[in-house]
Amino acid sequence: MALPRQIIRVMKLTMLLMSVCLLQVSAATKAQVYLTSKGEPLQKVLKLLSKQSGYNFVYTTNDLKDLKTGSINLKNASIEAALKACFEGQPLVYKIADKTVMIKKESKSLIDKLTDFFQAIDVTGKVTDEQGQPLPGASVKVKGGSQTTTTDKNGEFRLRQIDPAAILVISFVGFQPMELKASEVKGTITMRPLDNALKEVTVSTGFRVY
Repeated sequence: MALPRQIIRVMKLTMLLMSVCLLQVSAATKAQVYLTSKGEPLQKVLKLLSKQSGYNFVYTTNDLKDLKTGSINLKNASIEAALKACFEGQPLVYKIADKTVMIKKESKSLIDKLTDFFQAIDVTGKVTDEQGQPLPGASVKVKGGSQTTTTDKNGEFRLRQIDPAAILVISFVGFQPMELKASEVKGTITMRPLDNALKEVTVSTGFRVY
């Protein structure tokens, strides 16, 4: 006995709706990500996120240069939660459209720029070793920014009009790099040689030989 055309149409429509639901469930499952990062480069983390979620990321390389994530530990998280964790505290904005994440630098209004200007501070300091000897030529730069300088023959430096919340990265060959908040830089900055760090690693690993 042949089924009426109306019943056949209903059956076809039901099957179509079930297929759409299954596709949506599959897409939602694919978007669940596992993400772990401890200060990794942002571009590297986004590539991993793209591979896991199937989302595409569109950005200018220079906008993400030198940017790193904070501490991230996500399990079975949504793409929205992962993006929020990746861009936490970053000078960036993003928009999601059709499984594509578009990223660009955050633009500030004129009022915001004026506020930043009047709140900015001049940062001065002196970089020395553990014996108090100055380290001329040490690099001092704003993390994620373009402002940079080097210490003079006395180990002293000055950076003008810096955001008090900015992080300064101080480095010198043979010494452990340091990161300090601009507002906390006062007086002498003492750097530790890499040799000490290697000794500490040797002790902590129980004198392992590789």
